[in-house]
Amino acid sequence: AFAAMVAGGVWVARSHLKDAFRKAFRGDPAVDDSAEILPYRVAVLGLLLSALFILLWLNAVGVSLPASLLLLLSVSVIYLGLTRIAVEGGLVFVRSPLVPQALPLYTLGPASLNGSTMAGLALSYGWACDPIAIFMPSGANAAKIHSDRRFPRGTYVTAVALALTVSLAVSFYASLKLAYAFGGFNFGEWVFTGGGRVPYDTMVQKTRAAEG
Repeated sequence: AFAAMVAGGVWVARSHLKDAFRKAFRGDPAVDDSAEILPYRVAVLGLLLSALFILLWLNAVGVSLPASLLLLLSVSVIYLGLTRIAVEGGLVFVRSPLVPQALPLYTLGPASLNGSTMAGLALSYGWACDPIAIFMPSGANAAKIHSDRRFPRGTYVTAVALALTVSLAVSFYASLKLAYAFGGFNFGEWVFTGGGRVPYDTMVQKTRAAEG
């Protein structure tokens, strides 16, 4: 049902997406992207290059191509669906029905996945895990404000880049400083205690179950 909702949204937007790709690759003058946050060419090429980078990263850590493609599809569907639900429902955050790794794991089966793929899927939890508070809903809300207020092009990208840079720098510094001062395990937070072991424990359990 979740995937069907996302597929339906993409289908409804097919004309707009077709215009964006036509503008990006053919420079069609009939398609006006002057009021958009980014030129369509930048947006489309950025999307494709980002997907390629993810696939290359997964390949570098040993994940097979079929598993990589399914993981990328799963992440895309989950992130798009969560963003729509959070934005249209007025929610702060929402939890996905499954973690992204479930699609390649259960579609291909642990018995058909080698050790490097299983280890690589465990490592992928670092950037695609249980996406409760992902950036996309905030980015979509900010894009809506940008469109309604008709800010000059570049304002959105500059503001988002500055916010991400400051927030990441402050959170990394504070986490490391407090962790070295008091010990991360003493925080009592899930990500500093049991959460870090879950991806690896899960993959070990699935591998042993497949071998049994």
